[in-house]
Amino acid sequence: MRFIIFIAATQVMCCVAQSQTNNIQEDRTITSIITPKHSPRSLPEMSSQSALIVIGTCEQELPARFFVPGNPKADVVTDRIVRVTAVLKGDVQVGTRIAVEQLGGTMPLEDGIHTVKKMIVHQVPLQPKSSYVLFLRLESQTVNDVFDGKRYVVTGEWAGVFAVVNGLISVSEGAEPVVRQLTGLSETDVVALIKRSASR
Repeated sequence: MRFIIFIAATQVMCCVAQSQTNNIQEDRTITSIITPKHSPRSLPEMSSQSALIVIGTCEQELPARFFVPGNPKADVVTDRIVRVTAVLKGDVQVGTRIAVEQLGGTMPLEDGIHTVKKMIVHQVPLQPKSSYVLFLRLESQTVNDVFDGKRYVVTGEWAGVFAVVNGLISVSEGAEPVVRQLTGLSETDVVALIKRSASR
């Protein structure tokens, strides 16, 4: 379980619909602002906090789930499946498929028609067919699926997701200023910096 401090939440109601029983249901979007307990202030710090650093391509998004099964008050999380294309730190093989657990996602309401969508400010949900440099920590929770033992969480929640767009790195605006300075650098240059920091 990641440790976070909940600061604030805003809720937006939309798409109001009348049910057959005349009870009003609506789709809901909840946007939360959180502060990660571990917020790396530099690339070397992020590397040292990460058990695994890989380059990979997101292949699939699994259905969202409650972190505590059956508990609607628990955090909503979504697993994205990533195929590893390069390993910069850690014990995993190229070609391995891992699950990256991220906060947020869309869950059905009890009526089976409407949904609640939880979004996290600064979160960078992994997108299918997109490539990333990922700084990860092993998630010890057992979900009873094929990814148990191969499920990870992002270091610093969003700080450890570097999107690779046209060969250039894009870092979340929520990352620390020193880390955000990597935005716009080439993937090759950033990988060299990571390897240097991971070897210290």
